[in-house]
Amino acid sequence: MQYQSVVILPFFVILSTIALQAPGGGGEGRPKDAKAEAIRKELKRFAGTWELHFRGMNGRRFDHRAQERKTGEKYRWVLREDGTFVFQGKGKMEQKSKLVIDPTARPKKLDIVHYTDTWERVVASCIYELDGDELWICGGPNGAPRPNDFTFNGDNLQTLDIWRRVKDKK
Repeated sequence: MQYQSVVILPFFVILSTIALQAPGGGGEGRPKDAKAEAIRKELKRFAGTWELHFRGMNGRRFDHRAQERKTGEKYRWVLREDGTFVFQGKGKMEQKSKLVIDPTARPKKLDIVHYTDTWERVVASCIYELDGDELWICGGPNGAPRPNDFTFNGDNLQTLDIWRRVKDKK
């Protein structure tokens, strides 16, 4: 009988360890939702202040610098790790806004969701590419289908924005 208990005990320990590491097993080795984790990490990369570097609309370059000279304001986003953001640049601050991203999609998906002053929900379906301190966003007007690539010509009504991260001055 002693021989059987010695063999059964290690077998039970191995099964218990496997059960704790399996999904839903309750152990610390349990895998997390991969997509949720990818979103959390990507939103952390988004966090910071971004300034518009280039905007192309309907096949033409939009001269945002002329608008900046006229208003005295730069086009800026202040993005937070939770996906909310403040947009600066049109004489007011828009605070009822959020980015909803899917970094696991190809191309990567980004929805800009905000509410107007009358609480009308507006969604711009976009794609994005985040490379260090440069963020490319391409999308169409409210309600337009999500683009498949980063082109902007007169036929597709897409807008391409290139944002650059504002470095902290030390």
